[in-house]
Amino acid sequence: MRVMSHLPFEGTCAASVSWSCSSPFSFLPQRAGKKFICLSPRSEAVTSVSQNGDFRPALDSKRPSSSGPERRVIHKTAAVVEPFGEEGFGQLCQVIQKDRAPIESRDPSTRTLYLVDVHPLCYEGKKPRPTAILKWLKLLFDQVTHEDPVIAVMDGERGNDYRRQLLPCYKAKRNKYKPLSGVRGPYYKGDEMDLREAFPQIQAFLAQCNVPVLKIEDAEADDVVATLMHQAVSKGMRVVVASPDMDFRQLLSEKVNMLLPLPEFGRWSFYTLEQYIAQNSCEPSLDLGLRCIMGDSSDNVPGLPDLAPGFGRKTALKLMKKHGSLESLLVAAKTRTVGRPYIQDALTQHADVLYRNLQVLKLRRDVGITLKEEWCRRRDRSRELQAFHMLEKNLMRKS
Repeated sequence: MRVMSHLPFEGTCAASVSWSCSSPFSFLPQRAGKKFICLSPRSEAVTSVSQNGDFRPALDSKRPSSSGPERRVIHKTAAVVEPFGEEGFGQLCQVIQKDRAPIESRDPSTRTLYLVDVHPLCYEGKKPRPTAILKWLKLLFDQVTHEDPVIAVMDGERGNDYRRQLLPCYKAKRNKYKPLSGVRGPYYKGDEMDLREAFPQIQAFLAQCNVPVLKIEDAEADDVVATLMHQAVSKGMRVVVASPDMDFRQLLSEKVNMLLPLPEFGRWSFYTLEQYIAQNSCEPSLDLGLRCIMGDSSDNVPGLPDLAPGFGRKTALKLMKKHGSLESLLVAAKTRTVGRPYIQDALTQHADVLYRNLQVLKLRRDVGITLKEEWCRRRDRSRELQAFHMLEKNLMRKS
């Protein structure tokens, strides 16, 4: 992918920077020296490129002060590139040249595995729209993954059974994903086949693109993704989860990022550990406990605010930061006072609800699948274009 920026510094001439990258973590500037501002594949935060090639958002993305000659105009999707110097720039070149080596020969710490959650990409609002996935996969393959390995994951037919045994109302009134209104153009037309009928076509298409499709009958796609992520990270690989599902936030770490579809912009956007911390004022390790306390309306999981009015997110966040985990908080509440009377009563009286929520919302990492080395190899894209045309034709009904 090549990104060209022509954003001027105020008081100086316009700066033009060309970037060439082989992965979303590695960027090679064609010019070095001053600080440049260039468009990035991320949004919602100013980002910076470090000398080791990582593409990270800055925690403080506020616009600089307007006083003085050094003031810069920063675009919402801009990246501030610090001056490298001869030594730093040379190190960056070495890192990126290393990333351009064949995937099989790379150091595991420089290899990236992409895990795609298929089902939510097939919806446009509440209505299933099989052709929606064409747009997102085209963008994913062309602008993000290139030849890096991709694994597609689908929900099993009985994937919800495990959690519905714990909570019968699990996903019973689920709110559908936000409308994918950005999915328009050559892959959007009027009449399409039913989503259930389309899945075999989508599976065949992914296989033709050399993307393994994994589906375990008694497991949700979220649990399969979590299991593969755990195994890949244990091998030293980096993992990117491509899905709009915020349940995956509990997996974020230095080695694990999310990739979110942005319908309003018609592109993908990385969501990282630093972005989560800046947005939520806590580590992703606390996300699971917070959701157990607050509940999850999208999965129809009730929380303490439904059972104990007055118990809000601010209180939950304060308790989680102090105790570190939901289990530690509930153990402490049994032996001593952890807050005001209404907080103490809510935690002790509804501890069984919180433990149940923990079992329901925690992603399983033991669904009985093993990450194969052949799934982590360079992906052959020679038949990709033909596969896209064939899938589009197969998904459309004859009028």
